[in-house]
Amino acid sequence: MPKAPLRRATPATPATPAKRGRPQVYTPALAEEILRRVAAGEPLLQICRTEGIPDRDTILRWTDPENTHTACPDPEFGGKYARAKLAGFEAMSEQMLEIAADGRNDWMEREGGGQQLDYEHVARSKLRVETLKWTLAKRMPHVFGDRIIQEHTGPGGGPLQIQVMEAIAEGRARVAALRQPAQIAALEADDERIV
Repeated sequence: MPKAPLRRATPATPATPAKRGRPQVYTPALAEEILRRVAAGEPLLQICRTEGIPDRDTILRWTDPENTHTACPDPEFGGKYARAKLAGFEAMSEQMLEIAADGRNDWMEREGGGQQLDYEHVARSKLRVETLKWTLAKRMPHVFGDRIIQEHTGPGGGPLQIQVMEAIAEGRARVAALRQPAQIAALEADDERIV
């Protein structure tokens, strides 16, 4: 009895494919929430952990007007995001001042009575302030970085005067003086005494 030819089984395809991953669809309301939170100084990674917010790469692609993969229908989103980041840096500087001024939990009650400095809380506050300060100094050094000025001045504090031509002429005069026979003989006599 002849065997029937084997046919490959085709997987069942659902009518609508299941959605996977985070949403990547741009909506004005979603963009407004992201921009509001960025302007408040909240880190983008923390914003992206929220349910319904796209991942960081998608949001950064929205800021690039030349990106066609996940194009953003708002061509102004990149500029809005940049302005929100600047506002976020200002908010971070304000947070830094709040942390430094907040001394509510710096003291704890002792078991026998009285108060004792809570070194762990103070150290944590210092770490938070230093981290914000470092981040601001690296991201916006012209605003929050240490200002280093190097100035070169000439005699009496005046402007530098570069006198290249005079230095070249002086060097040529020295070489010419060495080429004169009397000078050469004197140098050779000095060399013989040394040897």
